[in-house]
Amino acid sequence: MQIFVEQLINGLALGSLYALFGIGFGLVFSTLGILNAAHGTYASWAAITGYYAVERLGVPFPVAMSSSTRSASSRSGPGRRACLARSSRASRSGSFSTV
Repeated sequence: MQIFVEQLINGLALGSLYALFGIGFGLVFSTLGILNAAHGTYASWAAITGYYAVERLGVPFPVAMSSSTRSASSRSGPGRRACLARSSRASRSGSFSTV
Protein backbone atom coordinates (compact mmCIF):
# COMPACT_ATOMS: atom_id res chain seq x y z
CA MET A 1 0.00 0.00 0.00
CA GLN A 2 2.87 2.36 0.78
CA ILE A 3 4.36 1.92 -2.71
CA PHE A 4 0.97 2.63 -4.25
CA VAL A 5 0.63 5.91 -2.33
CA GLU A 6 4.19 6.93 -3.27
CA GLN A 7 3.56 6.19 -6.94
CA LEU A 8 0.25 8.04 -6.80
CA ILE A 9 1.98 11.13 -5.43
CA ASN A 10 4.75 10.83 -8.04
CA GLY A 11 2.16 10.50 -10.80
CA LEU A 12 0.24 13.54 -9.60
CA ALA A 13 3.44 15.59 -9.42
CA LEU A 14 4.53 14.56 -12.92
CA GLY A 15 1.04 15.10 -14.31
CA SER A 16 0.99 18.57 -12.79
CA LEU A 17 4.30 19.34 -14.47
CA TYR A 18 2.94 18.13 -17.83
CA ALA A 19 -0.16 20.27 -17.32
CA LEU A 20 1.97 23.32 -16.50
CA PHE A 21 4.00 22.90 -19.69
CA GLY A 22 0.81 22.33 -21.70
CA ILE A 23 -0.75 25.50 -20.32
CA GLY A 24 2.45 27.39 -21.14
CA PHE A 25 2.42 26.12 -24.73
CA GLY A 26 -1.27 26.90 -25.09
CA LEU A 27 -0.97 30.38 -23.63
CA VAL A 28 1.99 31.34 -25.82
CA PHE A 29 0.40 29.89 -28.96
CA SER A 30 -3.01 31.47 -28.36
CA THR A 31 -1.65 34.93 -27.65
CA LEU A 32 1.21 35.10 -30.16
CA GLY A 33 0.26 32.55 -32.78
CA ILE A 34 3.74 31.01 -32.43
CA LEU A 35 4.57 27.64 -30.94
CA ASN A 36 7.63 28.29 -28.80
CA ALA A 37 9.25 24.95 -27.98
CA ALA A 38 11.93 26.35 -25.70
CA HIS A 39 10.09 25.80 -22.39
CA GLY A 40 12.08 22.64 -21.70
CA THR A 41 15.36 24.44 -22.28
CA TYR A 42 14.55 27.10 -19.71
CA ALA A 43 13.25 24.55 -17.20
CA SER A 44 16.42 22.48 -17.61
CA TRP A 45 18.59 25.56 -17.16
CA ALA A 46 16.75 26.42 -13.93
CA ALA A 47 17.08 22.87 -12.62
CA ILE A 48 20.80 22.64 -13.41
CA THR A 49 21.64 26.01 -11.88
CA GLY A 50 19.54 25.22 -8.79
CA TYR A 51 21.26 21.87 -8.33
CA TYR A 52 24.67 23.45 -8.76
CA ALA A 53 23.86 26.18 -6.23
CA VAL A 54 22.68 23.68 -3.61
CA GLU A 55 25.30 20.96 -4.09
CA ARG A 56 28.43 22.90 -4.98
CA LEU A 57 27.92 26.31 -3.43
CA GLY A 58 25.97 25.24 -0.33
CA VAL A 59 23.16 27.74 -0.90
CA PRO A 60 19.91 26.97 0.99
CA PHE A 61 17.31 25.25 -1.19
CA PRO A 62 14.64 28.04 -1.23
CA VAL A 63 17.26 30.65 -2.13
CA ALA A 64 18.71 28.41 -4.86
CA MET A 65 15.30 27.75 -6.43
CA SER A 66 14.42 31.44 -6.41
CA SER A 67 17.72 32.47 -7.96
CA SER A 68 17.69 29.66 -10.54
CA THR A 69 14.20 30.68 -11.65
CA ARG A 70 15.39 34.25 -12.08
CA SER A 71 18.43 33.00 -13.97
CA ALA A 72 16.29 31.03 -16.42
CA SER A 73 13.95 33.98 -16.86
CA SER A 74 16.83 36.31 -17.64
CA ARG A 75 18.19 33.85 -20.23
CA SER A 76 14.82 33.54 -21.94
CA GLY A 77 14.35 37.27 -22.58
CA PRO A 78 16.93 37.94 -25.32
CA GLY A 79 16.16 34.68 -27.12
CA ARG A 80 12.45 35.30 -27.04
CA ARG A 81 12.87 38.83 -28.41
CA ALA A 82 15.09 37.61 -31.24
CA CYS A 83 12.70 34.80 -32.07
CA LEU A 84 9.61 37.00 -32.04
CA ALA A 85 11.33 39.66 -34.14
CA ARG A 86 12.24 37.04 -36.73
CA SER A 87 8.79 35.47 -36.74
CA SER A 88 6.99 38.81 -36.95
CA ARG A 89 8.66 39.41 -40.31
CA ALA A 90 7.48 36.01 -41.51
CA SER A 91 3.96 34.73 -41.83
CA ARG A 92 2.34 34.04 -38.47
CA SER A 93 0.45 31.00 -39.65
CA GLY A 94 2.28 27.86 -38.70
CA SER A 95 5.25 29.55 -37.05
CA PHE A 96 7.38 27.30 -34.87
CA SER A 97 10.32 28.57 -32.87
CA THR A 98 12.97 27.20 -30.58
CA VAL A 99 15.63 29.23 -28.85
